[in-house]
Amino acid sequence: MGVPSTTFAIATFVALALPGLIFIAVRKVFEGARSSDRDTATVLAQALLFSTVLNAAYFWLWGSHLADGLTVDPAADVVRVTDPGAVGANVLMFAVLAPLAISLIFYCRIQWISVGGWIGKRIPKLKRPARRHGYSPVPNGWDFAWRTAGNGSFVRVKRSDGSWIGGWYTKGSFVSTYPEARDLFLAQQWVMTDRGAFVEPVAGSTGLWLSVTDGDVVEWRNTSEEEDDVKRA
Repeated sequence: MGVPSTTFAIATFVALALPGLIFIAVRKVFEGARSSDRDTATVLAQALLFSTVLNAAYFWLWGSHLADGLTVDPAADVVRVTDPGAVGANVLMFAVLAPLAISLIFYCRIQWISVGGWIGKRIPKLKRPARRHGYSPVPNGWDFAWRTAGNGSFVRVKRSDGSWIGGWYTKGSFVSTYPEARDLFLAQQWVMTDRGAFVEPVAGSTGLWLSVTDGDVVEWRNTSEEEDDVKRA
């Protein structure tokens, strides 16, 4: 689908597509993506259907007032704005806020859960809203793991050949996220035993880059647990 380039095409998009796309976008935030959302043609058809029904209701209730501030010349493929204030108010109310409110009424289901992190530890009774169905916009487990692990943890990778490699993930480290291929940079590489225990930092190491393949197993380790392993090693 090309980008609308004329005033008539823009007006058509705002009237026939924008309300439906907003309705679908809000629904995805609260309910999650459906299999049909992967097909652009299906999404556009759903948006067109919703917008058409919504516009029919608008015309039934408000009639010609929807065109306040506009003059249309179909022969010249032009829509002229004569009252920007009226046009802006109509677009905001009917093409944006109305479909957003309808989608919220149908799909907004929240629950109150405890706040995590250091704030939750200090204020145990503090709650925050969360989606009841548990949908997360994070695209995959790899991205979720790195967002929750954070800095200050050991990372070890068991390669497909059985060897171990890893280091300290802290400031200066980096990890790729969707849609890029999985790889990571550890700011400090460590010597590891054949059993995957950390021994000591690699002398002179300024970092380790690692491409993670499907046969590799990546594990995040608690600092205190690793300190015990280092002592035993």
